[in-house]
Amino acid sequence: MQNYKLGEYIRQRRLDLGLTQEQVCAGICESVTLSRFENGKQTPSRNRINAILQRLGLPDDRYYALVTPEELEIEALKKEIVSCNALKCVEEGFDKISRLEKIAKPDDQITQQFILRSKVLLGGLDKRYSNDERIQMLLQAIRMTIPDFQLDKIEDFLFTLDEMKLVNQIGNAYSLSGDNEKSSRYFLSTASIYKKASSGNGYFKQDASLGFV
Repeated sequence: MQNYKLGEYIRQRRLDLGLTQEQVCAGICESVTLSRFENGKQTPSRNRINAILQRLGLPDDRYYALVTPEELEIEALKKEIVSCNALKCVEEGFDKISRLEKIAKPDDQITQQFILRSKVLLGGLDKRYSNDERIQMLLQAIRMTIPDFQLDKIEDFLFTLDEMKLVNQIGNAYSLSGDNEKSSRYFLSTASIYKKASSGNGYFKQDASLGFV
């Protein structure tokens, strides 16, 4: 699908779901950016396109978007960081995170969110953060793209796959801190949102490692 047609498709899907531009792009980009994209006047970065597609319940792996050399470098570093986490290569992982921090733009909330998530995951392997620090870092990360995030209003928001993983990670962090009541509330909320998304109002791939990658 051509880029200009993708913008039209996103607009139609948004209208079909009865969503405003502000609801769809909150924490991802400015509503004026989404408006320009829908009208074929601007193309956001690839990770922002993917996040918008996920929030609209559309698969993010069927569309082609042009990427810059910088975006390619960012995506490559992200994959290497995920690999370091899986292989428990903590120092190498933090070294790659430092490289990513140097090239990621401050207003790229999605990449900044990934950086925080990755620090918590890798830091959990060598215990460099306390349980309270992990929880605060994860809450900071989720609020980068969902600024008004609150557990008791969790069903009011649209979620990307990474945001779903973050919510699950927060539940894990509370469990490790011994707060089983709050942990259970997060896990139940995650299950509820995932069920709702799977029923047709959202799109998330089945992922056995949900919350751990």
